[in-house]
Amino acid sequence: MLATRDRNSSAPPIVIIGGSLAGLMAGLVLTRLGHAVIILEQNPSSNRQESGAGITMGLKALDFFKKYDLIQERHTVPCPGVNYFDMESKVKKVWTRPMQMSSWNSLYYRLRANFDGLESEICSRSPERLSHYGKGTFKLGANVTDISMVEQQSGEVAVKFTDSITGSEETILTDQIIVADGASSSMRQLLLLGSERKYSGYLAWRGLVDESEMDEEARKLLTPSFSAFKYDGGYIMCYIVPGSNGSIRPGNRRFNWVWYTQCSHDSLKFKDTLTDCDGNQHRNSIPKGKMSTEIWQTQLIYASQVLNGIFISLLNKTKVPFLSVIQDYASPQASFFNGKVLLIGDAKATFRPHMGAALNQAAVDCLALERLAKGQIHIDDWEKIVVQHGQQDKALNAVFGIWNIYGIGSVKFWRGLVGYIWALMPLQWWIRRLLGGRGR
Repeated sequence: MLATRDRNSSAPPIVIIGGSLAGLMAGLVLTRLGHAVIILEQNPSSNRQESGAGITMGLKALDFFKKYDLIQERHTVPCPGVNYFDMESKVKKVWTRPMQMSSWNSLYYRLRANFDGLESEICSRSPERLSHYGKGTFKLGANVTDISMVEQQSGEVAVKFTDSITGSEETILTDQIIVADGASSSMRQLLLLGSERKYSGYLAWRGLVDESEMDEEARKLLTPSFSAFKYDGGYIMCYIVPGSNGSIRPGNRRFNWVWYTQCSHDSLKFKDTLTDCDGNQHRNSIPKGKMSTEIWQTQLIYASQVLNGIFISLLNKTKVPFLSVIQDYASPQASFFNGKVLLIGDAKATFRPHMGAALNQAAVDCLALERLAKGQIHIDDWEKIVVQHGQQDKALNAVFGIWNIYGIGSVKFWRGLVGYIWALMPLQWWIRRLLGGRGR
């Protein structure tokens, strides 16, 4: 178990599957406690393509970075609250709710600098590593294919992976694995049969526009607050995130927008929208640079019919739009093989992105992991904390999204609200365990 495992140089490294934000955060926690950690990341390059994903820094996420980020420079964009716009692009309602906004790339390179000292345009200097830190290794091109218990008596678990750089098949034996391979987690599906995500009934169109691309009047309207516009059947929102180089200086930042529109999974429209410019059919998203020009032009025509002027202008300035299929899932289990394998982050629970809760979940999981590794809580306590958090935030984000897209009078909303109330009840944890069974 984590609290009692050997931390000397001869001990096998803890293996983390997945080198995105949750995996890096778990790696930081464990190396700072003196454990050797190897992260297996399937991407063959550390230079990650600009994902364009804006991120809200929740309270737990802010706590995590305050504790574990040793880079001193400020890296978030402050946001005082939400401005709700009317059809004439005038603010009709203000919700004061201070937030801190960031982007996936800014946080990824910041975490890499802290974990294994990677230097980049965003983080040109890595922080000093203290002598009691464990070694952090980030292995690229590692496509994990299987996890298994070697034998019950030894307590070892095996990770099998293919090295896409060398083509070799490799196996690592260890006593602790952390699974953090994201929303489409193949390892979760291996550990828990039937753990596929469920389609929400709507899509998220996304894009980034450089702050300097918008005229002065638009910049004044869209900064510094989070901006939103609702219409019958959907809504769009926008907020400021760091520039592609991590800059938070006014004029160098970007507007990150997300537009939610309904689309039946069985419709021809869904199939056409998920077909990229090369004719390839996708299941979960259309990556940046791959959206069909015809599909995007059709969407711009629709925008001119339902959106207000400020958001139409924003969409027209978008050079590389992309799209996500909105799905969600929350695992009833996060501990496998008697605590030797743990599931965290989006691999454990995938939320609809309306409230920007994904990073906060990773922070909740990893701060609880720190307590587990220190022996302050038992594995059963850790699992209850992270599973309940996943179930509750999944339900809350679903209700919020349904309210904005389908309205409070819809059957979907009331079903979602009942689901959220159920997720808050302590008894549901045990009932889910009994009805849902256990994975490996």
